[in-house]
Amino acid sequence: MPIEEIKNKEKWDEFVASKKGSQFLQSYYWGEFKKGLGYKVRRFVFTEDEDIKMTAQVIKKDLPLGNNYLYCPRGPVLIEDLSDDEKTEIIDEFIKKIKKWAKKENSVFLKIEPPLIKKENNIDFNNLGFQKAQSIQPPHTVIINLEESEDEILKQMHKKTRYNIRLARRKGVKIEFSQDIKDVEKFYQLVKVVNQREGISSFSLDYYKKMFEIFLKDDNILLIKGIFKGKTIVMNLIIFYGDMAVYNHGASANKHRNVMAPHLAHWKTIKKAKEKGLKFYDLRGIAPNDNPEHKWAGLTRFKKGFSKNIVEYVGGYDLVFKPFLYQLYSLAKKFK
Repeated sequence: MPIEEIKNKEKWDEFVASKKGSQFLQSYYWGEFKKGLGYKVRRFVFTEDEDIKMTAQVIKKDLPLGNNYLYCPRGPVLIEDLSDDEKTEIIDEFIKKIKKWAKKENSVFLKIEPPLIKKENNIDFNNLGFQKAQSIQPPHTVIINLEESEDEILKQMHKKTRYNIRLARRKGVKIEFSQDIKDVEKFYQLVKVVNQREGISSFSLDYYKKMFEIFLKDDNILLIKGIFKGKTIVMNLIIFYGDMAVYNHGASANKHRNVMAPHLAHWKTIKKAKEKGLKFYDLRGIAPNDNPEHKWAGLTRFKKGFSKNIVEYVGGYDLVFKPFLYQLYSLAKKFK
């Protein structure tokens, strides 16, 4: 059966959420969130004998001068027991469908970032017409196995990380969980502190609020608050989907960094995710190859303190429809 479009939330999430290492960026929730921000979103499925074999949620994203590209974050999603040839055939069908949409939208290219582990992947995306390209989602991450006991998880942490968790407790750091939309504003205030400290920019308050509202509908989002002497000094935004908890965003105050509240906040998140029956906790995004010059070098050391289980996805691949405009886009990215 050719690729079809689907608008059935239950059917979509039943498939995507059932996959090992479920990807919330391919969830129906994420698509609705993006729609709420004004993006065009389409969801494609490949079905055989009434069983879904592949899904792909694709977002149309604007480029300068009225151009656009199509983006499939952490997708397409394929069932695990297909042969490499079957996966290739299905992706080829997906490409045929996307090319029709791209022609209608006058899109420059399609970017995919499949949720495939690099060392396990045997699909030749280049042979399908793609070219290796820069990723938008970080291809390297730390993922903690929550099916292990708390003692085992602690044992696999760096001794300094375990020490800092105990230190935060001794210093009197308290951890609270919140699903109050008003706390998103408090989170955003801490985000602005981080932006000023690190010299970076972030999403708007409206962005975080819309995300919170969409994922809250089915209890799939949580704010973790680290409180010291009555003041919130750390806040993490966690998304739950399928078998995975994901550290999606975090922020911290400038003061009281010596009480190690982030360490205790993540440990409490691990315990909470285990209570919910989830199998993995994704710390989402580290520097590649322990590069000490990378902008995430400090963050990487922090995250790797919780686990040495580094996962590397295959990364980004682009299917180019307009070569000249794509070259201009690539050149602009280099000088950005």
